[in-house]
Amino acid sequence: MVHRVVRHVEVWSVAKVVTVFAICGYIIGMVSGYLLWRAADRVGTIDGIEGFMEDSGGYDSFVILGDVVFRAAAIGGAVVAVLFVAMVILAAVLFNLISDLTGGIRMTAIDEDLIVTPARRPEADPARRPEADPARRPEADPARRQQATPVNGHAVPSAEETTTTGGAESSSAGTSSG
Repeated sequence: MVHRVVRHVEVWSVAKVVTVFAICGYIIGMVSGYLLWRAADRVGTIDGIEGFMEDSGGYDSFVILGDVVFRAAAIGGAVVAVLFVAMVILAAVLFNLISDLTGGIRMTAIDEDLIVTPARRPEADPARRPEADPARRPEADPARRQQATPVNGHAVPSAEETTTTGGAESSSAGTSSG
């Protein structure tokens, strides 16, 4: 776990992000409002509301004008978006001022790259086995090379047999160049 303290928020960075967020919200609100208006108009909901208002009394004729509603929603949505941006910027400035007094917000995060796995017993760890360490292998020691066990009926090539000679690699098992 990594403990971090957030003591300062860059106001310009917050302003850029919240402006893009508000523009996206405004566009989504306007498009969804238009689509809902069109759907309500097609199924007759708008006519039903107009008829209800005429029948309930007080109106001889009641008509909802879609372009007036859309214009009012556009202006109202823009005002709400600008107020939202201003409020969030004000909140960022207030956070910086309050953070200077209180020391910030302490957060605990888990860095997945630093997750430590439980240690294994040395005898169960394959990296600690003699065959995993090239210096401890029998074929690395010339005195123990003769004692190396064959693999699939073939002798294990020694380090000297697999060295590079004159730019070409040679081995008793044979290699293909490509």
